Amino acid sequence: MKRRLALTVNVQQPQYADLLGPLYDAGMEIDYIELMSTTDQDRVARELRGYDYVLAASEIYGDTSIPRLADSLKLIARNGVGVESVDIGLCTEYNIAVANMPGMNADGVGEYCISALLALLRNVCKNNAAMHAGQWRGFPGRSLTGTLGLIGFGAIAQSFARFCAGFPVDVVAYDMNPNPARAAELGVTLVSLEELLARADFVSLHLPLTGSTRHFVDGAMFSRMKRGAYFINTSRGPVADEQALIRALQDGQLQGAVLDVFETEPVDPDNPLLAMDNVMLSSHTAAGSLHAQRKVLQACCDTILDYHRGTLRGNVINRDKVTVRGEN
Repeated sequence: MKRRLALTVNVQQPQYADLLGPLYDAGMEIDYIELMSTTDQDRVARELRGYDYVLAASEIYGDTSIPRLADSLKLIARNGVGVESVDIGLCTEYNIAVANMPGMNADGVGEYCISALLALLRNVCKNNAAMHAGQWRGFPGRSLTGTLGLIGFGAIAQSFARFCAGFPVDVVAYDMNPNPARAAELGVTLVSLEELLARADFVSLHLPLTGSTRHFVDGAMFSRMKRGAYFINTSRGPVADEQALIRALQDGQLQGAVLDVFETEPVDPDNPLLAMDNVMLSSHTAAGSLHAQRKVLQACCDTILDYHRGTLRGNVINRDKVTVRGEN
């Protein structure tokens, strides 16, 4: 029986198309279905009905969609690290494997963090806009000096720290499960959260979105940061209280921010952040370098092919609780 694979990430773009070769060679029928970021589970269930595998973007797989897909669906391979869009417990109940791709896009996001922060500090966008408007003027900026504080010290935070090695900046990190050996290797000092907030000129958020991390950075935490600090969030929007962030920017508690993620995506056109010239914004594309995206998609394709051949890879989150399903 020919297996069916749905791509909700457009891997059929020319720069990625070769990654699908081994899947076609394995006899899979492959379709691209544009569902990226939809929260409409009825649509997810309707469009993906009958597929065995999904190479998934961030559409929602929950209690409305999973039971309607479970007859055929065997594997959801997430195009990235975050899996808050997938109810893993419910997938496990229906013997659906769920995989993510940890570490594959870490350098892409780390590179974005430092490039966006430098662009904000040095007013690159303001200077560029002025020149394009025919204005010969300058907007003085700030150098990347002082202390960078990383809340969370996983692969992306570590990549950011490594990119900072050439700058006169001290890097400190807080993590609930610290890795002292890796910190020492990168020249990072592990500290308490309170010390980080008191010391850091730049605070960068690197936590997954879970029930316990929603609004982890709230108004009280913003108030404990150094006045005039900069805030960076490339993790997930709801890990920081966006309204508290806006207030901190408006009253000068924060000097500026780099934001790739938001509480509501796409961003509401009336969101005050869009009118702030001290905020660097992007549309959840921090991992969007072709090199980083290719690594993630390669890992997704390898995970799907291995499942097809009867193997659960180590990046299958619920691998100890599900089995490879053959013919239905």
